[in-house]
Amino acid sequence: MKRILAALAASAFLSGTADAAVLTNGDFETGDFTGWTTGMSGIHGQNLVTAVQSFDVTGAGASLAAVVQPGTDVVGQYAGAFLTQTFTAVADGLYDFSVDIASYDNVGAGNMDGGLVNLVIADMIVSSVNFADIFLGVAERATLSASRTLAAGSYDFTIQVLRQFNADVTTPLIFADNASVTHQTVAPAAVPLPAGMPLMLLALGAIAVMGSRRRS
Repeated sequence: MKRILAALAASAFLSGTADAAVLTNGDFETGDFTGWTTGMSGIHGQNLVTAVQSFDVTGAGASLAAVVQPGTDVVGQYAGAFLTQTFTAVADGLYDFSVDIASYDNVGAGNMDGGLVNLVIADMIVSSVNFADIFLGVAERATLSASRTLAAGSYDFTIQVLRQFNADVTTPLIFADNASVTHQTVAPAAVPLPAGMPLMLLALGAIAVMGSRRRS
């Protein structure tokens, strides 16, 4: 009887949970590029601006975000700038990656190349957006996201921002914010008891007590 009661009380199942493997300064709230390395992407890369400033990247309100103004010195060939940092996969498993992106033209009369942005994990493009035509004063927004199975170890999280035209003062500004890496883990959770189970447990307990008294 005790074994039955113990087995009923120990019933459980596994449910997915998320264990954040936080990037350093993924939201750029330090006001600078702490934790990040920046540079030119491609041998023809150009970039007029590398800064952190306030902008409404998601459409939910302004916050500090990384901003670049990329281009190429060979028209027709994609090049520009990148932001990268190394993160640690703490264990083998499934990892989720995400970053919010916006392209904004606040100077020119619109632009036919709002920028190509790639999310690169371990030297592999896992998500991308090509803003193509954008209009003056209208922010174009996107979220790059992907999931990949990784072995425990160190990997690069890279935001690659490219254009196929020269960079000048009329080049759109491209923003990045809320970069994140999340490890999907599995944790135990209790199984809800059926509606009649508490009464059955009480009855079984009473039978066990009566049996014990008879033996004594």
